[in-house]
Amino acid sequence: MPLQWHTFTPGMSLPTSPFISGFTHLSDLTYVARLELQGRRLVGYMARGVGYFADCEGSSVVRVKDFFEVLEDCNYSSLCWLSPSEEAQMPANITFLNLSQTIDEVVYLGQAFCNDGLLSGPVINNKCFIPLESGEVVETSPMTLLAIRNQEMCGRCGAELRWSNRHIYHVKRDSVGRPQYFQQCDQAMET
Repeated sequence: MPLQWHTFTPGMSLPTSPFISGFTHLSDLTYVARLELQGRRLVGYMARGVGYFADCEGSSVVRVKDFFEVLEDCNYSSLCWLSPSEEAQMPANITFLNLSQTIDEVVYLGQAFCNDGLLSGPVINNKCFIPLESGEVVETSPMTLLAIRNQEMCGRCGAELRWSNRHIYHVKRDSVGRPQYFQQCDQAMET
């Protein structure tokens, strides 16, 4: 299922299952967000109805209250945060998510502890640029990167498979598509 982005405007409620990107120093949840600005795509987070995006070209923060997009995890757990150091151990069905709008550029979304919160910003050339409410952009190493799980099915029974804590699980879903329970599978998944 493709990624679902929902336009956010003042007074609008969040999508059904917005993807959480961390928390602020006030313990408010933040959500993955993006903004199209003058032909460029900026990625960052939304906190308390405001979008914060790092403009890496100008090393500044773009702060907007409307017409940015919030990411929804409509496949319930198809998105996850993984450490860049785990890339060699990731199963074949998980990849870091490139949020760039051009083919020749790689822009990941990373998380890092910053300003007493877990905040997210674009990762370019292994550097994470975190936009702060103060208008400052902090450059740091990303702790985790946003990744996506492509659906993989069990070769024996056809159930959806998920990889977690180095184990493989069958996923059983309800009629709406929400995971109901997980059952360990003894099938080997390619890594």
